[in-house]
Amino acid sequence: MLLNAPLTLTLREGVPSAAEMAAADDKLWKVGQLAQATGLTVRALHHYDEIGLLRPTERTASGYRLYAAPDVERLYRISFLRGLGLSLEQIAEALDGDQWQLEAAVRQHLGDVERQLEVGQQLTRRLRQMLAALHRHEDPSPDEIIDTLEVMTMQENAAHVSEVHVGVPPERVWAALTDPELTRQYYFASAVESDWEAGSPFTYRGPDGEPIVEGEVLEAEPPRRLVTTFVPAGTPA
Repeated sequence: MLLNAPLTLTLREGVPSAAEMAAADDKLWKVGQLAQATGLTVRALHHYDEIGLLRPTERTASGYRLYAAPDVERLYRISFLRGLGLSLEQIAEALDGDQWQLEAAVRQHLGDVERQLEVGQQLTRRLRQMLAALHRHEDPSPDEIIDTLEVMTMQENAAHVSEVHVGVPPERVWAALTDPELTRQYYFASAVESDWEAGSPFTYRGPDGEPIVEGEVLEAEPPRRLVTTFVPAGTPA
């Protein structure tokens, strides 16, 4: 579920990467330097500091923020969890708990990227086959078109399996996903509707009562397992 737009760290030419910065354990970065290196805005880093999500290791006598290697690592964790759709409040709770494991998060992140690349390569091959047919002044065969559509659908609906360790009981996580009073807090002020039985539909409705997301409950084992489809309302079948 995407509660916020994904946040991605991007590298700029001529600027050291976050990994290179983290390797320099004794180095400090001003807020502008860190923002430029990661593609974030100074305003975002200031906000993270103000809410206690990412406080700089040091400050100069003039009050300027100075970030160290552990801050860079925490910033990666924040960006990773943002990409999974967690709110800033949820991220703070996850990072401040004792269950976070950076290695597991990076492994999961790598797996997601590799799956996306694999599907992208398949689509590239299909499109090249169609383009070659067109260069021969031939129409792509129905089979070629169907194969391409199949890969396009795979790309759009590729399963995204995320594993996040948070220091809260599973009952609280289950309630945050299934209790309409709580989903209003975490998911665009929308209330979820479902009986949460396998095979049942579920719907997130916005404040105006219109559906935002619809899906089907595939597996439900309260409070530890919930598997669903997840489709924006109005998406063609």
